[in-house]
Amino acid sequence: RSSDRPFSTAQVDGLAELTLSAALACAEALGLRRLEVVAAELQSVMDSTDEGIYRQDRSGRITFINRAALEQTGYTAAQLLGQDAHQMLHHRQPDGHPYPASECPIRSGTTGEGTSARVQGDVFWRQDGAPFPVDYSAVPILDGDEVTGMVVTFRDVSEAKLAEQQRAVQYQAAQLLAAATSVRDALPRLLGLLCDPLGWQLSLIWQPADDGQVLRCMVAQARPGHDDELALASHETIVPGQGTVGQAWQSRQPAAAPPGQPQAELAVPILQDGAVVAVVQLIGNQNPRIEGLPETIETVAAQFTQFAERKQSEAAAARIKDQFVATVSHELRTPLAAMDGWLHILLDEDPGPLNEEQRTFLGTVKRNSDRLMRLVGDLLLIGQ
Repeated sequence: RSSDRPFSTAQVDGLAELTLSAALACAEALGLRRLEVVAAELQSVMDSTDEGIYRQDRSGRITFINRAALEQTGYTAAQLLGQDAHQMLHHRQPDGHPYPASECPIRSGTTGEGTSARVQGDVFWRQDGAPFPVDYSAVPILDGDEVTGMVVTFRDVSEAKLAEQQRAVQYQAAQLLAAATSVRDALPRLLGLLCDPLGWQLSLIWQPADDGQVLRCMVAQARPGHDDELALASHETIVPGQGTVGQAWQSRQPAAAPPGQPQAELAVPILQDGAVVAVVQLIGNQNPRIEGLPETIETVAAQFTQFAERKQSEAAAARIKDQFVATVSHELRTPLAAMDGWLHILLDEDPGPLNEEQRTFLGTVKRNSDRLMRLVGDLLLIGQ
């Protein structure tokens, strides 16, 4: 003040009120800024994990979602925030049937005292309508004794499940081949293992024709209801570079149909001594995942190759055995039978009487002839 007059009581009260208001506004600004910093730090922490995380309030609407959850579901934050989490992400069962919200462990956890849930082998649904397998946990948020929402943490287990399915196919292939009696019996069943359990509709094996200029279908398998598609696909003739099969044949590398095609396709060449001896083709309508599948097909093909080689060896051994039995029967048994017949005639003295020395000599020949006949009989018995 320019004057030395003291402040009035009203002026002092006004100044104090103004100072207090300014202090409170400053404190509030600092508090909000601190809250913003903490929120940003929390968002950074949540975005640093590879597990999907979202928060839903008591009514089931999403109030927070992290980077991994958006990447796994294919949505943007604007598309999910404020939306019903169950209707957006969890509306159907793994088999595609509707999933009532009243039966959902996540939604039911917000009622009453709140219960945690840990679930394996469920599915969430992406923005494009495709399901993906998840393991998830849902933990209630408490304000005192009141449940105010749920925090859901989930993990896309597609890769782990696919790897498990592929290992199971390899194991089942080994079991199938151990019980199979022939290549003709085993091959269609092997194709069935590659087709249905891994989510494909058709599976075919193509082999080079005698001239080596084209590929023709050797054997094919289809899931029930896809026989007409199989008939069309299996009657084609493929040249190098044509489609996924021709590309795999030409490049000696697995080939897949580009994204956006009406059908998913995968073709895997089977090499032997550097040459393509066959191409395995899988066709599907639902874009099955192919990570690790070429290696699985190559492993099953190697199992089949060993089986086929073993069967070829067994067939060769059987032919050798048959040849041996025929040789023993014709080249040894037949002349021995003739010798034995003539010995009987001589020993019966039909041509004339024998002296003791002649009978001794012929008796020795007869004993050795009988011994040879027994040996031939044993050989034929072993060869059966």
